[in-house]
Amino acid sequence: MRLCMLISLLFLFNSYGFCEKVEISSKWKQSIDTDYVIIPYALGKIIDNTGGMDFGIHQRGAADFYGLLRKSVRDVNFFDKTSSNKLSLIYKVESFSADKRGSIIHVDVGINYQLVDNNGDILFEQLIHSTGNSDAYSDDYLRAWRANAQKFMVLLRTRWDTNFAPRGNHLWQAVEQEALNPNRGIDSYLTIGVGSAFSAGKSVVGGAVDVLADPAFSAAIQQQTTSMQRELDRQRSREIEAKAYSTRMAAERRQASTSSLSSSLSSSYSASSSSKSSGSSSSSSGGNSNIGEINKKYQTEREKNLKVQEQKKLEQQKAYEEKLAKEQKVREEEERQREIQLANEKREKDRQAEKESKEREQLVKKQREEQERNNYLTNVKNNLRLKAVNCYGNNFAVGQIPKGLGLSKHGGINVHYRASCPGGGRYNGISKNFIGMIAGCLGDTFSQDGGLIPKDALSCKAEDMTVDVTNVTFTR
Repeated sequence: MRLCMLISLLFLFNSYGFCEKVEISSKWKQSIDTDYVIIPYALGKIIDNTGGMDFGIHQRGAADFYGLLRKSVRDVNFFDKTSSNKLSLIYKVESFSADKRGSIIHVDVGINYQLVDNNGDILFEQLIHSTGNSDAYSDDYLRAWRANAQKFMVLLRTRWDTNFAPRGNHLWQAVEQEALNPNRGIDSYLTIGVGSAFSAGKSVVGGAVDVLADPAFSAAIQQQTTSMQRELDRQRSREIEAKAYSTRMAAERRQASTSSLSSSLSSSYSASSSSKSSGSSSSSSGGNSNIGEINKKYQTEREKNLKVQEQKKLEQQKAYEEKLAKEQKVREEEERQREIQLANEKREKDRQAEKESKEREQLVKKQREEQERNNYLTNVKNNLRLKAVNCYGNNFAVGQIPKGLGLSKHGGINVHYRASCPGGGRYNGISKNFIGMIAGCLGDTFSQDGGLIPKDALSCKAEDMTVDVTNVTFTR
């Protein structure tokens, strides 16, 4: 920011706005956006058709405008992104001026917008003018560009959502107020329904703000209404032309059929006339008989054609009904498959939930058992008291597990001990599968692994030895 201020001071008269970016507040976007699609087209390319206009020191503003416009129209939900029909947005800067008025830079820009469909038809076209006043000592000179894009968004929403017109008029005026006031942001003008919305052009009734229609906005709406009517007239004209073409082709087919029948009748009539001329004995009653035969043949041919047409209608009706039945069958099969899939998904979900529940229960059980094992070992280690006794000519480390602990339900235990003499010397041993029932010459002393203290390990007598428990572990 300090760098921006320094650059602005150094180039006060020809470099205003060097560090500014074109931005539109999130509150503004929320006020213009919609929760549903209003334009039945997808948005295609955005094209700058301005050409080589010279914007002087404001060249960056013109360049940043493309990114602003692109982000604005793609951030809102106006367009149907799933539609295969696309509209190209083409804009062209028609006019631009900027002049310094004391400490204020006054910018005026006029931009023409077009929305063109795949057929090259223009569905929307509007020239929008916007003005902006910026403090010459700040870096915000892009108000006019920003205001133009905001006006376009207001008009675009109102063009396809006529119920938005009152709110659109409010937003239109808010844009103009913000652009002309270099010391306030647009968020202060977005109050809808209560409070003071603008400094002019309003009347307050019952605490609510009644914003008067902006002339420029009204004119733009009128132009878009006329444009929409032209589009509807063009579509209606296309429908009429298509219907007339279909009628003309049907008439031509009927005429071709009648001409073929008339040719056949004429040939029959000529043959009859020749026969009549060659037979001098033929009378007028014979001629009448030939005409009757021709009429009969014509009638037969006509009935035959009617039967053929009726048969075609029946076949078409049958094919249509078969098609409907087939489609209905397909829908029913799809629905059945969908129900099967949902049922399978539910069963799989229930199975997975049951599996996870069992795993959690097993984990809790395992943790509880592990905790019980650890607690038992800790209690034995802290409460077991060992001593050395001489039995059968050998020294043993023996002891009795406290009655409150008893034998472990998790398996046998090994007691690790350290025996020592008063005059020095130590021996570390393990009493495996420790019973601990009697602290005498029974039980653990019957086994070579039952706490034997070798004679050559310690020289003192058993009653003089001190035996401490160093650890307790399970045998497996």
